[in-house]
Amino acid sequence: MRQKDLYAELNHPYYVYAPPYTEASGGIRAMHYFCHALNLLGEEAYIMTDVVSNKLRTPILTSHIQTQHIQTNREPIAIYPEIVDGNPLGLKNVVRYLLNLPGRINKKPIKWLSTDQVFTFAEDILPPNTTAPLIQIPLIDRSIYKQNNEKPKVVACHAGLECGILGTNYPDMDMISFGPTIQGAHSPDERASIKSSQKFWKFVLEILENIPVK
Repeated sequence: MRQKDLYAELNHPYYVYAPPYTEASGGIRAMHYFCHALNLLGEEAYIMTDVVSNKLRTPILTSHIQTQHIQTNREPIAIYPEIVDGNPLGLKNVVRYLLNLPGRINKKPIKWLSTDQVFTFAEDILPPNTTAPLIQIPLIDRSIYKQNNEKPKVVACHAGLECGILGTNYPDMDMISFGPTIQGAHSPDERASIKSSQKFWKFVLEILENIPVK
């Protein structure tokens, strides 16, 4: 919640427990953007890692800042992703943000207390007999898909088979599957929309023009 009273007591600070920032991991980006979003909302949030993005408001938590919070009796709130077992920070207030089924990445059970507040990125990654509010941190800037002020539509479609097969053999490779509207796929009547093809060709050119220099 944003501070409404200039003289009100400060809210609890947030300590976001996350690996070093990398564009290669959606889960890691989600945790860093979670911290960024909290700060944009007027909260006081810090990231617990040594590598951050210079495009985000994710100040690194230091021992000096922790000492200040202790001296002013401000109890922090820990935010852990689903890969963190237990409560390594030993804080009283704990939030769990599930970005995958707990234990799937670590290949071991993840323990937490019944008093921990759990949020999830999607309902289908919740453990059995578990409910939690949704917090869906956008992992992409959808504005890049807008052309002629059109709003992008997020729908399920028949695509991505090749990426799935290639990704099995090359798990560290970044890849996407996209293309024009196709009708009658995998049949003698298969055909592509000319209007849609023109739109995607323009989109490919814009992607190539905006590839970051490494």
